[in-house]
Amino acid sequence: MKLRLLAPLGLLLLGSVALAAGPAPQPWKPSKPLPAPPPTQAPLLYQGRPATYVDGVPDTGQFLPDSAFLGRVNDRRFTVRQFREAWFSSYAEYRPRPDSAGRVEFLNSMVNKEVLAHTALAADRPLDFEDRATLREHTQRVLSNVAFQRLVADSAQPSEQEIQHAYAQRRFQLRLQHLVSHDRALIERLRADLAAGRITWSEAVKKHSIAKQDRGPDGELGWMVRNAFDPQVALGIYDLAPGQYSQVFEDREGYQLVRVADRRPASAPPLETVRSSIVSDLAPAAIAKRVEAMRSMLRARIGMTYDSTNIAWASRLFGETAPMRTDEEGKQVIDISGAMPEFAPADTARMLARWNGGSFTLGLFLDTYRAIPVPQRMNVNSFDAFRSALDGFVLEPWTAKLALERRLDRDPLAVGLIERKREELLVEHLFQDSVQSKIWISAAERHQYYESRLREFFSWRKVRFAAIVRSTRAAADSLAERLRQGEDAAAVLRADSLAGMRSGAIQERREDEHGAYQKALFEEMKPGQVSIVGPDRQGDYMALQLLTYDPGHQLPYEEVESLVDESLQNIQAEKLLKELLARHRKDCAIEVHPELVMRIRLVDPVLD
Repeated sequence: MKLRLLAPLGLLLLGSVALAAGPAPQPWKPSKPLPAPPPTQAPLLYQGRPATYVDGVPDTGQFLPDSAFLGRVNDRRFTVRQFREAWFSSYAEYRPRPDSAGRVEFLNSMVNKEVLAHTALAADRPLDFEDRATLREHTQRVLSNVAFQRLVADSAQPSEQEIQHAYAQRRFQLRLQHLVSHDRALIERLRADLAAGRITWSEAVKKHSIAKQDRGPDGELGWMVRNAFDPQVALGIYDLAPGQYSQVFEDREGYQLVRVADRRPASAPPLETVRSSIVSDLAPAAIAKRVEAMRSMLRARIGMTYDSTNIAWASRLFGETAPMRTDEEGKQVIDISGAMPEFAPADTARMLARWNGGSFTLGLFLDTYRAIPVPQRMNVNSFDAFRSALDGFVLEPWTAKLALERRLDRDPLAVGLIERKREELLVEHLFQDSVQSKIWISAAERHQYYESRLREFFSWRKVRFAAIVRSTRAAADSLAERLRQGEDAAAVLRADSLAGMRSGAIQERREDEHGAYQKALFEEMKPGQVSIVGPDRQGDYMALQLLTYDPGHQLPYEEVESLVDESLQNIQAEKLLKELLARHRKDCAIEVHPELVMRIRLVDPVLD
């Protein structure tokens, strides 16, 4: 061992002697001069500031203001702002491309919409019973929303004193400790005991806190700036002195109680540079305060009470609305499936709230909640969030009555929204009377359409596969080898079930029913083939076996007759609608400026 180490050591010493004895090393130079590095491009400036980019185009003043005129139909004008609002309010899948041709197409659709409205208003078809019921429901919602806008949002602006106070809170840091539990009643009781000296903070944390990522003992969070908390929560915490406790609040971890351990100064940017962010932070708290004041007044007016036990029970069964998840390619996507918990009929009869002359059950809550589009649904997976949603559902009619008391039905915002809905109903009747009532498709036309488009009436590809989970890679490899040797996947699952394991399932999936392992099942695997997938977040592995593969087949006419009829009706309806528009456009004074569409800053107005 020693001899083997001496040889390299000797070479190293010899090398060092040779270097010391030889000439000083010269710095390396390339045989040809290296090209000069490209000059760094200075940022594009506009009015002394770096220009912002819209769809890759720098904003150097070429975009039109929101008030710019784009066109009119008779006395109805539409501006850049209305174009942007209509663009981003439309369904993205049906929206044209944002190039010049697509924008002109969208501008023409706005013109056509106003032409139909003008024609429908001129016809003034009487509304039927269903229309009047729809309009009443819409009016109630409009009045409720306008009451919120005028009585809450418009006046919920933070004062200069509140802005200065929030800014002062940014000029120091707090060393905080917290106590976390899923039981709000327990946290509230502990807060009272701590304030009365019946228990120490250290004892309360050790016995009751479920937090798992504290930075030290006693629920240590460390030194924290105000921005680390939700603005509404921070407003209360950063008014506390060392040794004081916050009010109980809820976040993703559970119900929290925070203790201030120490305080020290911190640097803060000038007020004017953070004023807008402070206003944005304070506005939600001001709105929430005014909303609760208005709802408290309405609850007292109607004698409303809650069944807190049922609300707490139901809220625990809901998950997060439209949560982020990771797809099979590892990308973060929003889950808009709208999955909701299943309740037994006996549970849907549970009472959530009562008031003078009325009540609201869990079944009514589910029906109302389900009617809201998934991206717009509020989270109801906590007691407070569930109760807030319940307030919104129950108190909407009384909020509308409050709006009537305050004569907000005469507000231009309410009048415009209600009149627009009436127009929509009239336009629907115009379309039914002038287009849909004139459509008739013969059996011969349907057969001809089907025979000329056979390739369009082909079934989706379909697979049947087994997905079986194992806790280790070795167990998954062993199972995969058994499946490759011919063991039946159904028998494996049956044996797992008898052993008390729920290890997987045999499933069927059509190509249009996108899900996990889509590419592997439809493009990579062959029937009988087995693949190992994993590990997942829990460290488990899955043996995936493709059992059968159906490449699709020609669908017989009898199966697709309704689809054929619907396609022909749509074609004929589009033709009749174009003819209707061509006739009535002549009766309207129309002015449009398609040459301006590429000067529209196509950004969602909500982000302004």
